[in-house]
Amino acid sequence: MKHPSLLVIIVTYNAMKWTEKCFSSLYESTIVPDVFVVDNGSTDGTQAYVAQHFPQVIFKQSPTNCGFGRANNVGLQYAVEHDYDYVYLLNQDAWVAPKTFEELIAISERHSEYGIISPLQCNNPKRVDRSLLDYIPKSLVSDLLVGNEVGDIYEISRPMAAHWLITRKALLAIGGFSPAFKHYGEDDNYMNRATFLGFKIGLAPKLTVIHDRGERPTLSKEKLFYFKEVMAITMICDPNLPARLVFTYPFSYFLAARRLFFFRAILRTIRFWFEVPYFIKCRNQSKSFAFLN
Repeated sequence: MKHPSLLVIIVTYNAMKWTEKCFSSLYESTIVPDVFVVDNGSTDGTQAYVAQHFPQVIFKQSPTNCGFGRANNVGLQYAVEHDYDYVYLLNQDAWVAPKTFEELIAISERHSEYGIISPLQCNNPKRVDRSLLDYIPKSLVSDLLVGNEVGDIYEISRPMAAHWLITRKALLAIGGFSPAFKHYGEDDNYMNRATFLGFKIGLAPKLTVIHDRGERPTLSKEKLFYFKEVMAITMICDPNLPARLVFTYPFSYFLAARRLFFFRAILRTIRFWFEVPYFIKCRNQSKSFAFLN
């Protein structure tokens, strides 16, 4: 029986710590995928290691660090042009189990309303990723508490993009990541666009995969200030948001950021007003296939 075609996309940047584990897990899978790597300017020898030990990888070198979204778009464009049935976005610091792809694809084919599906993402050693815990579906918690059998899939709002299976149908409707996001926020925006276009986002809790990161440290004021900006851009670019609310978000940003750096928040809010037309353009474009061509 021929399996559906699958392209795994990995964006690398100084990935030597994880490269052997990450790539080896792909070639030990019961469904061996094609692998597309976009390197964001590594300086630790990642490129040479991949070329020597995994020569079958389709490799693209970016001259600079173009960010998560733009780099993934190179691979997503390739997937569209070469008619892959599924795409799997995999972080460089993550890996899969031998049957992850086989079982995820089987779940997807039983539940075609889901455009994006994530396995249960765990830290290493196996412990559910804290970022995922914040979005665990109440229906799953209920099943666990009362002893019901855990289902194959549950609807979820925000699984991290370290492990995403995307169907071809969803990819052809949604397109690529928005250029409105420099770093962070692009995955939230992509999920907002998916739900706007009628796709569900799912968690497959019986399938465990690893995202090898420790607990996130307490954010510095600089990071918090930046994340306030990302959150505002995410809301402005959300096609589910009523248009009448778009222009309220520069004010909301200022109210959220002023306690961190008051004068910088004023300057950033002024700049926001000039950028809002661009964000609205991205928002409108994202209502259908966008950002790949």
